[in-house]
Amino acid sequence: MLKLLENQLKRDLKLRPDAELQEAGFFESHWNTISENISLGKNGITFHYGLYEVAPYSMGFTEITLPYGAVKPFLKPGYADIAKWVK
Repeated sequence: MLKLLENQLKRDLKLRPDAELQEAGFFESHWNTISENISLGKNGITFHYGLYEVAPYSMGFTEITLPYGAVKPFLKPGYADIAKWVK
């Protein structure tokens, strides 16, 4: 799941796939947790990171949205169709 979040953030920031997030200003030592602060939306599950959690204050809050199809393998049976619950 961490790799999915990292790759999505790189796409959102228009970084090369082989780029390091530190090149964009993110903390190296802090980029190893999956946020428990999530929300469900039309486009997927959004992981919310607070100030100083993964980047300096000046970069603001970090939000990464993973499409439901990408997280489906990580969901428990019965939750695989979670996208149809979100309006």
